[in-house]
Amino acid sequence: MPRGNRGDRAVQVIDFRCAPAPKILEHRSNVVGRPEEIVDLLNEHGEPPERALGYHQRALLTFMAGDWALAETQSDEALRVAADLPGVMASAQHFAGVLTLGRGETDAARLRFEAALQALEQIPDAAPPFFVTLSLGWAVDERQDPPLPIAEETVLFGRRVGAEQAAAHVRLAIALSERLAGKVDAAFALIDDAYARFRRLDDRFGQAYALSQQGHALRWIAQYDDADHCLKASEALRRELRDRRALAMALAGRAVNAASAGAADRARAMGSASLAIMNESGDIAGAAVSSVNLAVAELLSAELPAALSWLDRSLEVFPIPGGHRSLGWLHYLRAHLLQQLGEMEGSIRSAEVAQAMFSRLGEQRGLIAVQRICKEGLPNLPT
Repeated sequence: MPRGNRGDRAVQVIDFRCAPAPKILEHRSNVVGRPEEIVDLLNEHGEPPERALGYHQRALLTFMAGDWALAETQSDEALRVAADLPGVMASAQHFAGVLTLGRGETDAARLRFEAALQALEQIPDAAPPFFVTLSLGWAVDERQDPPLPIAEETVLFGRRVGAEQAAAHVRLAIALSERLAGKVDAAFALIDDAYARFRRLDDRFGQAYALSQQGHALRWIAQYDDADHCLKASEALRRELRDRRALAMALAGRAVNAASAGAADRARAMGSASLAIMNESGDIAGAAVSSVNLAVAELLSAELPAALSWLDRSLEVFPIPGGHRSLGWLHYLRAHLLQQLGEMEGSIRSAEVAQAMFSRLGEQRGLIAVQRICKEGLPNLPT
């Protein structure tokens, strides 16, 4: 898509309600949130597609609860159970790609996403919604010193979509992996493709997501005016759709973009607007995310005490669902800020926490970053 404004044409809203729950789960509200019990019930009473979906949803719930290692194990199990079921396989491979991308393994993540696309090719376009939409949510800009964890999207969108929309979602996931790998031109081509698919389907939720990713990709290459144009278009669509968390995320993204462009006051105004929406909605996790981007904006504006204040405010709420991968990077950022402010004891403690997080998640890039900050003046941490 061109790098200018989009989403201004009125379109028909599609009914994006989730597909009916598996029959065995109907009227069983007492087991919601108990993934092991759900899987046991489906193994005993469910049909093969329902059982496979149950395994996949168990892994998703574990991921959102913050148990990364167990989510990996359960994801592998879901992929095994879904081997002959392309609908569940497509969603499970996408989820496995998100998990892999969360460790910074862009090439391996792309293989997972491509496997999801291959599974989607086996599904009729008219099939009912089956694909669970989610994103990594966070992007770590390792080109910065220190690396900056930036919240770009919500993690779990709360939508199930059909094959054509799913193909667009997977392309946006590949686009993020390409951007993180430094292949920005490839990322733009994938985003353009995804946006065209969403627009053809009159999927305004999808269009807003693609516009947001376009904006963040433009920020990545320092095209700040064009980035704001896309993020503003995403914001407008989300305002029309009354998607308050997504609207707040668009504003938080615009805040980081403004700070990157040197417009500190504008960044604070947009970041504060994002935070206000989250607070008004009673969205505690969302408020923590908005606070993180305000911290990043203040750091980019060279206001280190303010950045530390917003970061500490956010960390009071963590861990939040789906945000555990970012937690190590946030503690790493806190170690850097405290080091710059001369508070060495606190910096050491934060670096130790970051190292523990990265070790538990197998985040090799994070472990390397911790060792780098140690060489800059902190004592060596235990390995």
